[in-house]
Amino acid sequence: MLEAVRGEAGARFTLRRAVALAEADGTAVPPPLLRKSIIGAVLCRDEATCERLLARAASGRFFPRVRLGCADAPSGSADVVMCEVAAPGAISFALPASLYATPHLPQLVTRWVTALPLFEAYAGSGQTGTGRVAFNVAFRQAEPGLAYCGVRTDAALIPDPEFISSLGHQRMRQRLAEGPPWAERRRVAFWRGPKDSANLCAFVQGLAEAGPATMFDVALAGPASYGVEHWQACRYAFETDSATAGSGGLLQKLLTGSTVLKVPADATRMWLHERMRPWEHFVPVAANLSDLEKRMAWLHAHEAEAEAIGRQGRALALAATFEAELARGCETIAAALGDCVS
Repeated sequence: MLEAVRGEAGARFTLRRAVALAEADGTAVPPPLLRKSIIGAVLCRDEATCERLLARAASGRFFPRVRLGCADAPSGSADVVMCEVAAPGAISFALPASLYATPHLPQLVTRWVTALPLFEAYAGSGQTGTGRVAFNVAFRQAEPGLAYCGVRTDAALIPDPEFISSLGHQRMRQRLAEGPPWAERRRVAFWRGPKDSANLCAFVQGLAEAGPATMFDVALAGPASYGVEHWQACRYAFETDSATAGSGGLLQKLLTGSTVLKVPADATRMWLHERMRPWEHFVPVAANLSDLEKRMAWLHAHEAEAEAIGRQGRALALAATFEAELARGCETIAAALGDCVS
């Protein structure tokens, strides 16, 4: 199976290295190196080398084809890859010419390559849907079709690159396998955020004005200054990230078993949001924090209900495994192909 691409180091690989790996006969190549070489071939617009590498990396049920620098998508967006499924397993991707003019080329190519395990899973899933659909590889939606996140109803949401590349945040799940019992946790709402984020500074200021300081443990700090154990030690956790930040932060908070207080950063949705229901998996808080004091008072007065929400949120996150989300992603691709057949 195609393994996930980690990071954007593939942009540093030369075409010479990619060609050498493509032509190496019978030599075992570490999957991360192979993935990076695919990225390198795409960046150099070498279709033949890219396809040979894809064939070498993929299973016998997946026959990907690529066209690099072709006519742009209808919207003219540089970050839309057109995906066509002519038959089960026969999937082709058309990367637009305008993609090569954007300064974000390495990141966008990496996000496309990172999603290939999902398309490989679709090829071997038994799904028979065929057709053509846009794949929005940036963290915004330019066209109807597959997307990592979006605000429109015609977004067919698939797992974000961080989720795929980490195999469903596997290490995080291991670290959060067990936590302290609810009764032993601090009765505060916990949050930490980066020092260079102006909107989070405003958020922290709003918390200070909303209620007694004893209700919160909130501060600006870099990730190196705290760990998952700090989140697990508290009964409540704030979630303020936009969908464009990926699934890691949200899944971490749900996996702690703490009651998640969800403050919408914007209207952008990602795949996991579609399964989260207010008052079952999280407690909603207004974007301007106007109801924060009321929400905290309710949580303190309804400890059993708050604990149940945390438990249900954790169950939702535990069920969102890499294997389960690949299967759901296959259904999403099939439905998107059915909606967008040309």
